[in-house]
Amino acid sequence: MDITSSAHIKDDLLFPIAPPEISNRQGTIVYKSFGYYLTEIISWCERGIGELFLDHLNQFGLLAVTAKQAQLVSQSKECLSRSTAMPEWVKQKALECLEGIDHVEIQKCTIKGLIDVLNQDSMSLLSNYEADR
Repeated sequence: MDITSSAHIKDDLLFPIAPPEISNRQGTIVYKSFGYYLTEIISWCERGIGELFLDHLNQFGLLAVTAKQAQLVSQSKECLSRSTAMPEWVKQKALECLEGIDHVEIQKCTIKGLIDVLNQDSMSLLSNYEADR
């Protein structure tokens, strides 16, 4: 099956038309499409996947700030020291600045950014471009 065998084009964007039916590998079960465009089907799937990821990450405490400032500074110093691409004078300047950086706040912002991305329905951004049926 070629899912790109038919499509609409609007504003230079390609909108593949989803096959109306898809069967399992054995051909014994047929599933009806729940969207006209492939982007609609992806959008439906995307709406649930972010929540699944968040549930999993929360379940294992992976969205909690666990490292302390001193530990993060130590890890940063170690990482900088191992760098083979960074000139020595840049390493020295970076090492001097590490103590003044709030690494815990950076970790909080990174976690918040991940949560925001996983909560985002990015496929809805294409809704303004969908071609008329």
